Amino acid sequence: MKFCMDTRELFDTKNKRIHLRQQALEVLWVLAANRNNTVSKDLLFNHVWKGKIVTEDSLSQCVVAIRKALNDDKHELIKTVPKRGYRLDYPHEKLTIIHKRNSELIKTATAGSGSVPAVANFTQTHDGLDLAYARNGAGPALIRAPHWMTHVLHEWNDNVFGPRYRRLAQELEMIRYDGRGFGLSDRSVGCGTFKDWVEDMHSIVLATNLDKLGLIGNSGGAPLSMVYSATYPERIGCLVLMGGFVEGSLKRGVKASHVQAFINLIEDGWAGRNAAFRQIMSTQLFPGATSEQMNEFDELQRKSTDGKTAAKLISILSELDVQNYLPRIKAPTLILHSKHDARQPFEQAVKMSKLIPNSELHVLETINHTPLQHEPAFESSSRLVIDFVTKHCG
Repeated sequence: MKFCMDTRELFDTKNKRIHLRQQALEVLWVLAANRNNTVSKDLLFNHVWKGKIVTEDSLSQCVVAIRKALNDDKHELIKTVPKRGYRLDYPHEKLTIIHKRNSELIKTATAGSGSVPAVANFTQTHDGLDLAYARNGAGPALIRAPHWMTHVLHEWNDNVFGPRYRRLAQELEMIRYDGRGFGLSDRSVGCGTFKDWVEDMHSIVLATNLDKLGLIGNSGGAPLSMVYSATYPERIGCLVLMGGFVEGSLKRGVKASHVQAFINLIEDGWAGRNAAFRQIMSTQLFPGATSEQMNEFDELQRKSTDGKTAAKLISILSELDVQNYLPRIKAPTLILHSKHDARQPFEQAVKMSKLIPNSELHVLETINHTPLQHEPAFESSSRLVIDFVTKHCG
């Protein structure tokens, strides 16, 4: 049988739609979004009935109907977790979870890369939003925190971020996800708060169902990764920070009027076909990019989110100061930073290396924010990451 997450439809082995009441389909959706994790009854009540007062029998009837539709009379697929809730065990021969949105977006990676398609999976946040993530490769697991900009399907195939992710996935299990408001994740409420981002990362970590993880934070994903590592030290086996920062632009002395002007330019000019506004960020991050790479990065930005959400992201990042979290990081930490980074000053990497107890700093020989595929630093930095994650999380 197949359950389509996007349309909340259940199909039998002959692709015939199976009728279930809407509440039962919503219960199945929540269980599928949080597969392999116990879902509390409170979460199910809040999502399905949205604050209405109903009895536990209403939920029990939905679970009975789902089990009947799936021929799960022995409760092998939908498990009852006493005093806690329910869990959907997946993968399982009785059910395949699909996403219609993948059909037009999934492509194989660049010709000759030997890569497999990136396929989006979905899990749910603590407040009921969809988060999209993709898993590629095999080996020690490395989660990529969201940064500027992400789209788990499109970025896999572009010539800016794609080569690095595909390279890492040759020797690691590369897990990437879109933050709320970006890519294939729920865009209905914008990008949320920094506190939301930390809890969203925890939802992804739980969804992987893995015990020992590496975590990589590029650029704006670095402060999030550092705070998460300090907050959930038992979850992270090692930490990689590339082109990151401890203090946002406002906290390190950039004039508020300059930051606000930049935010206004992004919000007002984002949606237009004229790439000039988006290329303000492109040229700062990748001054050494080819014209093809610059165009692809511009297209990735446009597809990743809207101008209002992009502007809000910049606003939040500009006000961050996570210094107090760094001494609490227990995971071995690899810091990689371009000496000539125009977006995040090298001094921020030095500050990270001084404040994080078990850390090592490597200088990247590139004028770009992170090395691009045509640069020698691309392979050397990829090798450093692979060896570091394999050593500590293998």
